[in-house]
Amino acid sequence: MKQHITAISFLLMAVVFPAMAGTGEYKWGVGIQGNYPLWGGLSVKYLGFHPMDLLVIGRVYLDKNGDDTSLVGAISYSFLETKYSRTYIIFGGGGRFKREERDWDYYPMSEEKPLKPIKPITLKRSERSSTIGVGIMFGNELILFSRYGFNFEFGQGIGRIHEKVEYPDPKALEIEDLKRRDEAWFRSSFVFGFGFHVYF
Repeated sequence: MKQHITAISFLLMAVVFPAMAGTGEYKWGVGIQGNYPLWGGLSVKYLGFHPMDLLVIGRVYLDKNGDDTSLVGAISYSFLETKYSRTYIIFGGGGRFKREERDWDYYPMSEEKPLKPIKPITLKRSERSSTIGVGIMFGNELILFSRYGFNFEFGQGIGRIHEKVEYPDPKALEIEDLKRRDEAWFRSSFVFGFGFHVYF
């Protein structure tokens, strides 16, 4: 009986408190959100379904030698709100994709004795990695002047990591002792994030 009363009380809190706070006059939020292990980036929130909000975080870094891109989508639910803060639970998933290509010097083993220096062979080396995962977090946002929000989030995530190292260079076909790699594994991780948003 006590368990049923506790469950009903929590359900009422989750429904009543957000309703008391109201959806407010703002429907959008734009800012910067950092998170580990996907790094974060530019953040956009849609508050039209408040207390359930939609969130997208992304970043794109392009370089002549590679790129680094991440994208996260999430849904948050505010279960406790006051005029100056809100506490919420957030569930999301996303991925990070990184590629780097550069010149790498390979030093052949000398078969002569005594050993003599050998001119290195310059090869093209390619490193690729991807992280895809999901997580659940609890967060708290401090609201200033009704439209500026500072948040902190923490929780638990699980994901699949894939790393690949190869040498897309014709000269590398003749070399057998190069350290190539193509591995994938699952890992659970502590997840945390923090950010700043402006609502309008």
